[in-house]
Amino acid sequence: MANGKAQKIQLQVPQYKAMLTQGWKVAKNYKYKRSDTKIQIDQSAKKATITAIIEEELEMQGKKISSKTSEKSIVKLINGKLMVTDLNAKQIK
Repeated sequence: MANGKAQKIQLQVPQYKAMLTQGWKVAKNYKYKRSDTKIQIDQSAKKATITAIIEEELEMQGKKISSKTSEKSIVKLINGKLMVTDLNAKQIK
């Protein structure tokens, strides 16, 4: 959140990869915890909805950063392969 307001960022795959690559170059001591994972399968639509609570902690430029988010992913079966088609995260803390 910026200034207490929610931000929505829509990225194409190349933009998302570039953002992750840049961030991982400077991140240190990364910790990840996933809990409360729930999977709902819709066989007729060949998709699954996955929700979870994600807690992350890392150091960047000497500063500790931590977050807790509620995450929702949509995974679809496309041409015989599972593909994440949507990823939504809302910051809790």
